Amino acid sequence: MKAVPHGSLRLTLPVQKPGEHLLVETRIDHLAQWLKSQPYGNMPVTVSNVRRSLHGFNRTEIASSSRMKGMFLYNRAYQLIAGYYTPQSFRSDKRQEKVTVQEKKDFFLLTQELAYGYKLLAIQLQKENASKDVLADTLNLAVYYLSLVLMLHYDAYAPPPKNIWKEINNILGFSVVHQFVDRISESHQLQGCLNTIEENYNRIALIALANPYHLNAGQHWPIWRYLSHWVRLAELSEDLSDFHKDQTFVVDLCGDYRPHFTLSTDNLDESTTLLLLPQKLVKQVESHLVDLRTEGKPPLPGFGSDVTATAAERLLEVMQYHWQMFKHRTAPRYKTDDKLKVICSLVNIHAELTRNDPLYQTEETEPQFVIPTSSWRTINTSATGICMNTHIPVREMAVGKLIALSIHNHQDDRDFWRLAAVRWQQKSRTDGHTVGAELILGDIQAVRFIIPGAKERKELGFIISGDHGDDGSTPPTIIFAHNALPKDKPIIMEVGDEKFGIRLTRSLQNTLFFTQSFYQQCPVQEALDVARQELEEIEEKRRREEAGEEVIDMEALPGFTSVQNNKSS
Repeated sequence: MKAVPHGSLRLTLPVQKPGEHLLVETRIDHLAQWLKSQPYGNMPVTVSNVRRSLHGFNRTEIASSSRMKGMFLYNRAYQLIAGYYTPQSFRSDKRQEKVTVQEKKDFFLLTQELAYGYKLLAIQLQKENASKDVLADTLNLAVYYLSLVLMLHYDAYAPPPKNIWKEINNILGFSVVHQFVDRISESHQLQGCLNTIEENYNRIALIALANPYHLNAGQHWPIWRYLSHWVRLAELSEDLSDFHKDQTFVVDLCGDYRPHFTLSTDNLDESTTLLLLPQKLVKQVESHLVDLRTEGKPPLPGFGSDVTATAAERLLEVMQYHWQMFKHRTAPRYKTDDKLKVICSLVNIHAELTRNDPLYQTEETEPQFVIPTSSWRTINTSATGICMNTHIPVREMAVGKLIALSIHNHQDDRDFWRLAAVRWQQKSRTDGHTVGAELILGDIQAVRFIIPGAKERKELGFIISGDHGDDGSTPPTIIFAHNALPKDKPIIMEVGDEKFGIRLTRSLQNTLFFTQSFYQQCPVQEALDVARQELEEIEEKRRREEAGEEVIDMEALPGFTSVQNNKSS
């Protein structure tokens, strides 16, 4: 039998502040009418009204039966509000761009009040010795709303609230002791809430294990949706003999932290430990990866209709990686406290590097402008990465973004810039903005890329010199904005006054913001010939259309296969 302290629930409950005046409607029929009358077409007003109403309701002593009915009504209203404020698109939801800071705050506080309400109801029901079914249903909703509180923090790259994992683990342990952790609850009929406490717990635990602060903006909710369909394959076990060193996570029922990885169970307290076993889920993820790479379609049911095959593949790879192994740090970290200057835009990085580059001084330069930089301090560094912090919010910073770093040198005022990729970030009122970045090793040379053709354009980028270490040398790479360069035709790379023909080969890393790729050189004329051929095809198509001839795009026909004739004439 698992040991939960005192065999009872230990949860944080809301309290009324001294001098706080509450206006509360406790008559359930009047409350139902009031919630129904809210202007759901004007969400800023509605979310504020409902949040204030529930705030008062949670701080008023009423019978558990009335509280249960009231929470049901608030629950229903929350679903309508959440449908508006929860991001619906993987890349960018224009509706979210219009949401004000105050609205986000009201929505977060409303979510928190729903969690408070169900924790408060659970405490009341426990004292009244309510049936297991009713208590299981209430605690399932408590875990669900605590999970949503965590998701809102992850989505904003904010650290988890203090004691939230302690409460979630306490509820899990309590439900194990009282044998309803896997009892199917009525609350699963609520959109987003899963069948059992075990499933709701496993979903948020697995998201926490997928390193949410390393995820790109917009990736958190698709993983939530995927797990809503497939988390039933993950299991919790009380038997420590089920431990497997590569695919097992340990749940400390008395701890204030997510499940964690360990190499053995030798020092674990069996009375307060559960094992989270994702093996079957990982196999399903691997199966979805195989199907996607074979058929080119995201898994169904899965991430949602807005997630492309490319994005789905990346998310599946992230889940597979984090749920079946543990990444051991290879390079030691050293505590540091150096001043750091940071540039957050590829365009601005390029401008800074070309400003003092002799290769670009002969051409007519555009008027100089002040390149925006931000000031940071290092927390620790390693051979391959850096952790830094600032107390001034930097909106341009995002996971996956290319940045340039220059550590202040007291002996030399010149900037020595290094490129890095942002791998994770956290934002906190007290601790400021903290970022972890992986250094891109090698010397940097700013370049321009010319994509010749009917719509000729130029793109900015960089060459990164290859590594010449003891284990051999690696070829140089180029960096450019995400999807800026074509993969299937030659282009021209411009370094100062010199021009080179290149073709992209293998991608080294690809984020939502930039791509680092290997390349091979080719004659400049090859790129120009391809562009000339494209122009001739466009001109021929235009001529035939003007002449009234029917133009058939053969390659667009079903089953058409292009066959090249390699025979010499």
